[in-house]
Amino acid sequence: MSEVFVAVGSSLGVEPAAGLCAVAAESGATLIIVNRDPTPYDDLADRVVREPIGEALPALCAELAG
Repeated sequence: MSEVFVAVGSSLGVEPAAGLCAVAAESGATLIIVNRDPTPYDDLADRVVREPIGEALPALCAELAG
């Protein structure tokens, strides 16, 4: 089981991969979505990041690494 699930740069509109967000959230993982546009899973996410991926991802990785 994962403690954190990060979906990056995806509209999360194509199954079965998109459904992994729901699986992660239902399993108790922290769900973080990094995407320019809204996704169908934003309401399940613990955090939604709308910054450009090239800026958001390095900062998010550093934060998660502690």
